Amino acid sequence: MPVFDCDGADSLREAVVRPVDRWPTGYGRGTWPGFTDGLTDHLLTAEHPLVTLVLHGLDHVRDRDQDAVSTLLDLLAAAARWHLSFGRRLICLIETNDVERDLGVLGGEQPGWTRHEFRLVHRSAERLPPWITSWSHHQPITPSCR
Repeated sequence: MPVFDCDGADSLREAVVRPVDRWPTGYGRGTWPGFTDGLTDHLLTAEHPLVTLVLHGLDHVRDRDQDAVSTLLDLLAAAARWHLSFGRRLICLIETNDVERDLGVLGGEQPGWTRHEFRLVHRSAERLPPWITSWSHHQPITPSCR
């Protein structure tokens, strides 16, 4: 969902809610607590156990309202963890052009680039950190039936 034009909390919440057909009109659009209720009650259901949110342009919104973006991502992380208890999965992908972007702690976790994502961004092999290029600290895992 494109969020380039969002200028704060209200428009950011609306951008997330708008594409969800089963989200009741007016429900949780005006406040973060109401939005949180909607994430747990209407985003994922038994009939829709997997939802992937792709947030395009979140960097632009963060430059305008960092608190709204941080709150949104923290609530999405918490909702994803809550839904896992019921066998449902919420996957949130954030499109960014800034590989140095530090989102901080979200939902008690520190998100980061996977090796694959980092390689895709740094195809020229410039500035690859040691954890990408060095395998000396990795322990091989050998499956066993014992």
